[in-house]
Amino acid sequence: MRKLAVAVLALSFVALGACHKAPGRAKVAVSVFPIYDLVRRIAGPDADVVLVEPSSPHMEDARLVVLVGLGLDAWMEPLEPPKVRVLKVGDRVPTIAAKDGTIDSHVWLDPQRARLIATAIAEDLARTDASHANAFREREAALDASLDALDRETDARASSWRSRAFATADVGMAYYAERYRLDATRDAKPGVPNVALDSLGGTPQTDSYEALIRFDTAALEAALR
Repeated sequence: MRKLAVAVLALSFVALGACHKAPGRAKVAVSVFPIYDLVRRIAGPDADVVLVEPSSPHMEDARLVVLVGLGLDAWMEPLEPPKVRVLKVGDRVPTIAAKDGTIDSHVWLDPQRARLIATAIAEDLARTDASHANAFREREAALDASLDALDRETDARASSWRSRAFATADVGMAYYAERYRLDATRDAKPGVPNVALDSLGGTPQTDSYEALIRFDTAALEAALR
């Protein structure tokens, strides 16, 4: 009888351990590279972060979906799994209206707005997986320091440029231009340099958020200083 009781007690502990087994890492799906880079750095080793391509929108088992919103990535919205947490970062920052009245969705191109976005990401990750909330917030604090340094660096460089107006075929530079007191247009104008810029990143030259901003800053600096 004593052996039976010990066996039953041992099985009870095994069952209790199974009931309280730590959940697997949360899966997070993100729609554009610059936001993806912020998410993966805040998530660190505590979540699986995937960049979802429009041509292959697989979001199975995602517990958090991070979109820009503002009409940029509407292709991803109908694919949201049921009961998944959804963060639209465009709703968390001040926006700029284009000449036709539509809202410019490229909100990440201002590092100050990117800092607000990073805070929102950390909080939604913490709500998605409370067991790693402190780690998410610690990584967000480190990222915030990097973004703040990037913003001060970019502001110092842009302040020295003699010319303040530029044209570019790439959309979405209004937020960058507003932050650094520039005049951006997509229309060619006499005397205004036309600059090749990148608003999305994800290339070998722009493989992080900071690298993207520095790439565009270097291109503008060469044309405007």
